Amino acid sequence: MGLVSIDRRNGFAVISMNHPPVNAMSLELWSDLLDALEEVEGDESFRGAIFASGLKKNVYTAGIDLRELSRKKTNEKRLTKFWVTLTTFLAKVYRSRLFTIAAVRGQCPAGGCALALCCDYRILTSDGSIGLNETRIGIPVPTNWARLFCEIAGKANGELLLLTGEMLGADRARELGLVHEIVSTQDGRCVLSRAEDVMRNILETSYGIGIGGERTKSALRQSFSLKWESEAYDEARRTWEITGDPSVRKTIQSYAQKLSKM
Repeated sequence: MGLVSIDRRNGFAVISMNHPPVNAMSLELWSDLLDALEEVEGDESFRGAIFASGLKKNVYTAGIDLRELSRKKTNEKRLTKFWVTLTTFLAKVYRSRLFTIAAVRGQCPAGGCALALCCDYRILTSDGSIGLNETRIGIPVPTNWARLFCEIAGKANGELLLLTGEMLGADRARELGLVHEIVSTQDGRCVLSRAEDVMRNILETSYGIGIGGERTKSALRQSFSLKWESEAYDEARRTWEITGDPSVRKTIQSYAQKLSKM
């Protein structure tokens, strides 16, 4: 897990992304995230996990590494592996037996937003932003990402935001339920520190007591998450077809070149 680190705490783990310069979510990063999740879930001493950025730069993640969608950089076999890996990871986070927290510092578009939405609790820095902005670069929002987004933000608001690709500031994101809490960037308090406080409280007062939390979460999420995971190969096939569209290819290539220069 070269791009992801696991820091063990009492009863929970901090899983940090470390893929400079901006945590672009490549196949390797998604694979390492999946491995880390499975390792932590496999250890019965853990009841929770926090997903954080290990970068010094003020960014959670730049979202999906668009080089993975560029037909000049990839092929159908790799793209299929890429899409199945990220889908498997997100679906498993969504139904995980662990209580999960996204400790979001700074920008959190697209794939980073999808990860955060799969978590049980989301904290965002006051200068941060979050959203599914795929339409801003001319590609469709993945179907199950869109469903989850609208379930949380509400159908009317959610659909409009998906169609416009708007990134939301902290206050608006909290108003719509996309984040539960905002941490000021001026009070000197680290978002990760706050996430750890929240986790300890949850494990001491509710989720860490018996099996009630795990069973309730499973009842709420198991069906959707298993269906989501089962559709991974079909989504990969559709994504490959989409990347063949001339306008999409041009847009993806442009953004991929910008990312390569960062």
